[in-house]
Amino acid sequence: GAFLIRTWVTLKAEQTILPLVDEALQHTTTKGIVFQHPEIVAHMDLMREDLHLEPFYWKLPEQFEGKKLMAYGGKLKYAIYFEAREETGFSTYNPQVIIRGGTPTHARIIVRHMAAPLIGQLTRHEIEMTEKEWKYYGDDPRVHRTVTREDFLDILYDIHYILIKATYGNFMRQSRISEISMEVA
Repeated sequence: GAFLIRTWVTLKAEQTILPLVDEALQHTTTKGIVFQHPEIVAHMDLMREDLHLEPFYWKLPEQFEGKKLMAYGGKLKYAIYFEAREETGFSTYNPQVIIRGGTPTHARIIVRHMAAPLIGQLTRHEIEMTEKEWKYYGDDPRVHRTVTREDFLDILYDIHYILIKATYGNFMRQSRISEISMEVA
């Protein structure tokens, strides 16, 4: 039978910075965001002049959007690092990954919660691109409504955006992301 060759969607060489957005994508900024190989670094004090409503999210570029059915069963990978002035007040309440997609008439947003990374420690995430462990956006966290396979495939049929959380609580000095890739068959 036929076999699938796995390839990886990654950042292009010229994509040295990513914008930060708020959860509702009302505002976007690249202020205070610099490239320090291999990481994209956001300096929070500068960035907060443009964005006000936390949490902030990294928005992945266009090659992570669009028709991505072949990503089903693959992985989304990234590494997160942040520095903060205090050990307290880190929220895991906001989702770490947000994906919006679907047909124009039937768009859905799904989210993925995970434990917050530790301060000053590079944390690598490998997220399976299947319906399990995803939830529908905006639900009361106590309501356990997992995403159906059909809905997940609908989203992958046309991804509108993927957001990855950049802020964990107050007093953050900087947030960094690196090693972003999505596996497609």
